[in-house]
Amino acid sequence: MKILLLGSGGREHALYWKLSQEDNLVFTAPGNAGIPSSINVDWFNFSAILEYIQHNNIDLVISGPEGPLASGMGNFLRPHNIPFFGPDQEGAQLESSKIWAKKFMSRNGVQTARFWSFVDGDFEAASSLLRELKGNCVVKYDGLACGKGVFVCSSMSDAETALHAMDNLSKKYSHSHSPYQSPAFLIEEKISGIELSITIITDGKNYQMLLPTQDHKTLCESNVGPNTGGMGAIGPLPLLTPQIYQEIISQIVEPTIIGLNSENIVYKGFLYFGVMLTKNGPYLLEYNVRLGDPEAEVIIPAMKGKLTPLILNALQGKLENHSHYESLFSSRTYINVVFASDGYPSENLLLNHEIKGLKDLAPTTNLFFSGVKSINDKFYNHSGRVLSITCEGETPEAAINHVYQECERISFKGMHFRRDIGKYIQ
Repeated sequence: MKILLLGSGGREHALYWKLSQEDNLVFTAPGNAGIPSSINVDWFNFSAILEYIQHNNIDLVISGPEGPLASGMGNFLRPHNIPFFGPDQEGAQLESSKIWAKKFMSRNGVQTARFWSFVDGDFEAASSLLRELKGNCVVKYDGLACGKGVFVCSSMSDAETALHAMDNLSKKYSHSHSPYQSPAFLIEEKISGIELSITIITDGKNYQMLLPTQDHKTLCESNVGPNTGGMGAIGPLPLLTPQIYQEIISQIVEPTIIGLNSENIVYKGFLYFGVMLTKNGPYLLEYNVRLGDPEAEVIIPAMKGKLTPLILNALQGKLENHSHYESLFSSRTYINVVFASDGYPSENLLLNHEIKGLKDLAPTTNLFFSGVKSINDKFYNHSGRVLSITCEGETPEAAINHVYQECERISFKGMHFRRDIGKYIQ
């Protein structure tokens, strides 16, 4: 089978690695320096993508990131009878519009925190609400903002800074596919607990649970510093008892699937649930309409079954309904650590420095490239998140020890990685 994979990050590298082992010929647009099949076609150019698909007899298209989904790539390709794995533009609003998603949760009985939406940039009303909440809240930009649109606030100073950022984000990300007038944002009740990532593959009616993981979003150890796209992940999670797992399914996953059906939203793809485990049970923080990154770099190496049949069954509406994941995944622990450039997550990055030690990694270590360029067989850091490695172990402690031994083999000027990935899973 010929597959065209859209995207350029570590998630796409992991998908390429898995799919290419399953008797598929996989091309990645635009890919990156670590993916051998990268092609110089920009997914933003829908016509160029269609031309490539038709010229090369592509059998299946898979979107890695949310951008093609929110832009309507599925809507564009399906009339040409091209199988496309991922939701259409309407379903992609679960991620591309925080307000739309929260209203969907509310309509369909998905357990989530209280929220107040501001779809016309009414900053005076928002400021009044922030004062009532004493600044103890979460402020979220409505559209896609490359992981930079969520502000967790603990004071009025924090909240005012977040509110000011909403106007700036609406100017910077005016292409963010929000259905609402810009600037649009919401203020959410702040809840506390342990955050984890739940991912499924669905055909819109049935679903297959994938390995539960925990992302580490902040830049620095002890979960402090600015939010990032993710600095590492671990799975499975000892804290996820059968009772908690079933509560997540019954209170979050299944109401979502029922809601998609009742609202006639066609959804065939990955669906990610950002869940907070609180003293009052699990609450849904957000949806993503694709695999998480770096969660994918844990889920995919841990998958002992094949991914291709799951994708094809979902597209054909033949996915079996499985709320368990154990038969599809290894029982060992997998941990991923992300390496970032100095300055990340700001735009003031220290780039173009040679990455050393990659050839010294153990053969069992999975290496996934994100922001890397290649010159004369040498690799250089080229963006904020540069690369990541995934290692496994019989126990969480063994996996953590293994991955950090491997981390010490890699170096480049300004390199940064967290040294406590996996510490918060108990």
